[in-house]
Amino acid sequence: MNSTWQIATGGDLGSGLDADGGQDVYDVVSTADGYVAVGLDGFSAVWTSPDALTWTQQPLGAEFNGTQMTHVEQAPDGTLVAVGRRLGEPHRFAAWTSPDGLTWTQQPPATGDLPGGHQGVVDFEAHPGGFVAVGAAQDGAGDSDAAWWTSPDGVTWTAGTIPEAGTQMMAGVAVGNGVMVAAGQHGQEVGAWRA
Repeated sequence: MNSTWQIATGGDLGSGLDADGGQDVYDVVSTADGYVAVGLDGFSAVWTSPDALTWTQQPLGAEFNGTQMTHVEQAPDGTLVAVGRRLGEPHRFAAWTSPDGLTWTQQPPATGDLPGGHQGVVDFEAHPGGFVAVGAAQDGAGDSDAAWWTSPDGVTWTAGTIPEAGTQMMAGVAVGNGVMVAAGQHGQEVGAWRA
């Protein structure tokens, strides 16, 4: 592959909601039809492209107001799964699915035992058994606990955390040989977890 990069487009990606071009793209995935990028244009935004040169921002309904899509992956059957958060007090994990990158459905909240503070996804991975997202969730003392969200299909999600004193955060995740491995911060040290 050619390792020389060239700019594909400048300014807004398509016709955004933010007239000042205040858009952020956080993740992009390759599909059979081209590319799908997710990010923000005020709130959650999705762009699609057949060739990575021409991008179209897809319209999202009012139910996406107050949400932020931050990561996107593709299932083996082609279904796209995006994760991020629903804004508010506190921010909560949110997930969406799409058959094509054009129409999106927000999925029910994750079940499980997480602290009551803000939740945030830092990394997201698709694997043969489904999906895993990792990040952190604030506890009542203002510290952050390492947190994860798993799903077999992008629709039903289960959440968990490791409550410990101090600050922990899972910052990256990989899946191989039936093992999920996360790495990040454990207090002032490097942290690693496996499941």
